[in-house]
Amino acid sequence: MARRRRPAHAANVPSGGKRVQGIVTDQDLKSCHNKFDWSLELADYHGSWGFTTEVFRRDWCHEILPKLQHFEQRKWAEIANETSGRRSGTRHHHVAIEDLIKNARKDLKQLELEDLDELYSLRLDGKKRLYGVVHGNRFKIVWYDTKHEVCPSKPR
Repeated sequence: MARRRRPAHAANVPSGGKRVQGIVTDQDLKSCHNKFDWSLELADYHGSWGFTTEVFRRDWCHEILPKLQHFEQRKWAEIANETSGRRSGTRHHHVAIEDLIKNARKDLKQLELEDLDELYSLRLDGKKRLYGVVHGNRFKIVWYDTKHEVCPSKPR
């Protein structure tokens, strides 16, 4: 019997006090007319894809923040339904935790977010992605991946 996919949510409150509940599915987002909102409340500041001083100095003002400000002007339905490429795949979507590389799963455990089933991948451009959790209309950023390493595309 196939394993039933359930929406990502925190079953228990992690010991560090980070509470993540009420996460929405891709289908919910595709019909959501709320404006995009974001926060750094779950951000990793030390890991491989964390928001280190270097990332803030190099990429925050010129790449990350302008993209987030662009998304803020849009509704979730517009963002979630955006497609690209020859196969018209979705640019932004949930990714299952089991599809993440081993180091990313390990980092989630250190962040006390190991009870999540999925993260949301927000494509900035090319290989650059923000990974986080969608709670209501808020995208809670966890990582900034410049090389598409956290969840690499599968070869065709």
